[in-house]
Amino acid sequence: MMQATFDRRFVQAVGLAAGLALTAPLAHAAQVGGGVRTFALDYPHVLDSDEDTAGGNSNSPPVVSYAVDSLAGDSMAHAQISVDGYTGAMRAKFSAQVGATDYLAGRGATASGTAGLTGSIGILGSGSPVLATFGGVLEGAYSADPLSLNSSISLDYSFLVGASPDFRGRVDYSRATGTFSIPFTWTQTVQAGDRIDFLLYLHGSATAGFGLAELDALNTFEITTIDLPPGYSFTPDADGFLSQFDASAPTAPVPEPATAGLIGIGLIAIVIAWTRRRSGLIRGPVLLAAPPNYCL
Repeated sequence: MMQATFDRRFVQAVGLAAGLALTAPLAHAAQVGGGVRTFALDYPHVLDSDEDTAGGNSNSPPVVSYAVDSLAGDSMAHAQISVDGYTGAMRAKFSAQVGATDYLAGRGATASGTAGLTGSIGILGSGSPVLATFGGVLEGAYSADPLSLNSSISLDYSFLVGASPDFRGRVDYSRATGTFSIPFTWTQTVQAGDRIDFLLYLHGSATAGFGLAELDALNTFEITTIDLPPGYSFTPDADGFLSQFDASAPTAPVPEPATAGLIGIGLIAIVIAWTRRRSGLIRGPVLLAAPPNYCL
């Protein structure tokens, strides 16, 4: 219970820090972020524990990569996160290992991390508000080591586009290796001048009471649909995963807003919403985050 409470507070705090940081004036572009944490303890033998964190956000360039390790006696953990906002690629690698043949209270290891990317498009057109459909897909390949009864691995996802509800779930790791493809689609009313945000977050972990728990997943997020009626078009953010989808991108420029504060405010709102709904599948908000001891 203490460990779960710490993880939830950790993610909530770093999410708020990231949201506040993004309220500063920024040029509209893809933004990425990540945070990793490892924890190892071995009280029965050496009365020792070790904890490490790292993380941050970036939009110029939209690329981040972090890795940390913890070691305490016979317990060790490794966490690695990387996000490429140009291609939508997100790598998550976690391992937790306890060099023992059976479980003992006070000995264990955990590795966890959060990765996120966000981008937006501007709606161009004229006339009355119209219905538009947006779609994306999260695809990936993974390898996972066999688990003992006192070990676990998980990778949870959360996707939002425009005014959509929070599409979230957990990737199935019932096999040692595999692939997955998770589509998203959403239809809403838009009008000229609207800015539609796309946000994807991943949160993964590996925990071991004894033996090894390991997960290595390479994920790619792609936009598959931006369906607008005749007379409407869009401009994607420059230098980001949305710029790869240009089926109807016009040549006319989109005026930039005075600030990018709405992005940061939106992230803060997501933190609050996740906090109120944390009784669901994902324990605590999955956020574009950096640990609170990092100045963003």
